[in-house]
Amino acid sequence: MESMKMKLFAAVAVMLMAVSAVSAQDAPAAAPGPAMSDAGVFVPTAVASLVAIAFGLVMILINHKLTIAEYKMQ
Repeated sequence: MESMKMKLFAAVAVMLMAVSAVSAQDAPAAAPGPAMSDAGVFVPTAVASLVAIAFGLVMILINHKLTIAEYKMQ
């Protein structure tokens, strides 16, 4: 009985994958128009990069000051 359930489950899974693959190929994707531009993405990406660099530098400076303070304590 369990063998038949497993075979049925496998057959349904294969059928669902086949149906989803066929339905995904029905409608071709539309090409982006000439008005699409990535300029709006550049500014937030640049700001995020600068923030990450600034954070890294601050962490380096904090770590460096701690090591100098530890050295002076000896």
